[in-house]
Amino acid sequence: MATVTVQGWATRDVEPDRVRVTLGLESVDREVRPAVEDLARRSAILDAVLDDLGDDVLARRPSSLHVAPRHRYGPDGPRLVGQAAQRTLVVELSTVGSIGSVLARVATELGVRVLGTDWLVDPANPAHAELRAAAVDDARRRAGDYAGAAGLRLGPVATLAEPGVPDSAHPVAREGREALAMVADHGGVDDQPLVLDLRPEAVRLTAAVTAGYELLED
Repeated sequence: MATVTVQGWATRDVEPDRVRVTLGLESVDREVRPAVEDLARRSAILDAVLDDLGDDVLARRPSSLHVAPRHRYGPDGPRLVGQAAQRTLVVELSTVGSIGSVLARVATELGVRVLGTDWLVDPANPAHAELRAAAVDDARRRAGDYAGAAGLRLGPVATLAEPGVPDSAHPVAREGREALAMVADHGGVDDQPLVLDLRPEAVRLTAAVTAGYELLED
């Protein structure tokens, strides 16, 4: 019995369900202890701001505290200016609500750096199922083209499998992309212009399927 095996594909840009934001806090002082104490104070305020967002905060993952000497580089080489206490916080937020204004507030008042954003589509989003169905339809059309070219007609499905395609039906994160740059002059953080442009970006999802069909004679 003749068979044909093809791959079906479907791709679509989907509005994100959530945004993953990486926040950075830093305090610089001559000594380690006051730098750590200031960082702890500002971290507590940031936690309170996030608490006020309620259900809009879907997850938060703080990092451990890191302390390192801070140098300033000039014509005469590096010069020790103090001790820098640093901590990052990864927060996942619903795309609804005034996320941009909240991040602008913590950047201005607390000197929080927004290090990057990733727009995500939840696994339960119906777009995944719709794309899988579209991939199966695409596979059937491809198989039908081959069958017709061979003077045969397409029979029933013999095999159906999802191939090992990276991120074929899972949220696509834009790792390493710095979509926001927000800083404020606080605790040794360099003074830079506040930039705020937090708009949801469509996430490209792809589904793929490998399908085998029987080929029948007319």
